[in-house]
Amino acid sequence: MEYIENTPLLQHPLENLDMDRLMSEKLGDFGRYQKWVYFLVCLPAALTAGSTLASVFTADSPIHRCQVPGCDSPIIPNYEDAYYFGFGNFSIPASSSGGLAMDSCLRFQNADNSSCERKEFSNLTEKCEEHVFSRKDMRKTLATEFNLVCGEEWKLPLSQSVFFAGVLVGAALFGPLGDVWGRKNMFLVGLLEMSVCGIAAAFSTNFVMFTILQFFTAMGQVGSSRLCLC
Repeated sequence: MEYIENTPLLQHPLENLDMDRLMSEKLGDFGRYQKWVYFLVCLPAALTAGSTLASVFTADSPIHRCQVPGCDSPIIPNYEDAYYFGFGNFSIPASSSGGLAMDSCLRFQNADNSSCERKEFSNLTEKCEEHVFSRKDMRKTLATEFNLVCGEEWKLPLSQSVFFAGVLVGAALFGPLGDVWGRKNMFLVGLLEMSVCGIAAAFSTNFVMFTILQFFTAMGQVGSSRLCLC
């Protein structure tokens, strides 16, 4: 028998297998029901992107200045009031960056916090605990809700790191647990965890509470997205 070079001696039994034809014969065509089920399964995976990209907006730190007692409204302080009413000229020092910008973390000491007269302010500066944020770009962020400015900025990237730590843990746990308890069951668990913790995070009363809820939100997010397509 003549041997042909580069011709395999044995042929794999599945080499010429037509998977589309096999699935069509055994399971039927990809009809309306299959398309609807596929859409419902892909929908949670698409929506989980919102949880991942939310930090682009929630971790933003708007421009801010110290709140000036006696000058700012105690009910609804407005960042631009310092320019409109002119008290920023004598109550807040200029920024070290120059220009017309005000310092973000210092204000001049006021002998009478109930008055907004120039003569009541000295040339001595002090750090402030209450800040007024500009609302031109973002109305509410982590920085505005939990006052994460003037030495507390490091907490903003920390919250993102904790979120992706939850992604790491969820990716490692949900796959094996799906094999043990069923992928549908763990998919529903991940979806419930993401929904409950994500909504609860919006009502967090402090930064620690928000960060913990973000961790579990990330776990459910990556778990549901992995199991719905695997």
